[in-house]
Amino acid sequence: MKTKLFFRKYGLWLLVILQIAFMFSQSLTPGAISSQNSLTTMNFILCLLKGLPLHFDYKILHVLIRKCAHFIEYFIFGTFIYFADQASPICKTKRSYLLIFFLIPVIDELLQSITPNRSCQFFDMVLDSFGILCAYLLFSFIKQRKESK
Repeated sequence: MKTKLFFRKYGLWLLVILQIAFMFSQSLTPGAISSQNSLTTMNFILCLLKGLPLHFDYKILHVLIRKCAHFIEYFIFGTFIYFADQASPICKTKRSYLLIFFLIPVIDELLQSITPNRSCQFFDMVLDSFGILCAYLLFSFIKQRKESK
């Protein structure tokens, strides 16, 4: 019974931890493999867009896909944090969450700096933090709108 109550209260925080583990594992993926994963995604997108009168600079598209991946994975992270916080807050103030919003991306980028053929980029830290913040603010806004009706 206590275990069930524990998971009901803190289960969403497990998703947060698993998402952190996933993001960190992606950062520890060597550059060649990470680049190949991006190219596979790019080829999939190009197949979907085949036949449309669109022309892409492949280098720009590749960079765009990599940057979108940063934003999306951190948007998901921010979503998990928001719902975990709603179910069972672990921080006493919203400022504490801001620390998480910025600390995890910094650690993530530092992991990339020790991974072969990867680099630590300040812009990616900003983009990651922005993804978290967008998710948290979006769901806060939705909740506020629902409560005001």
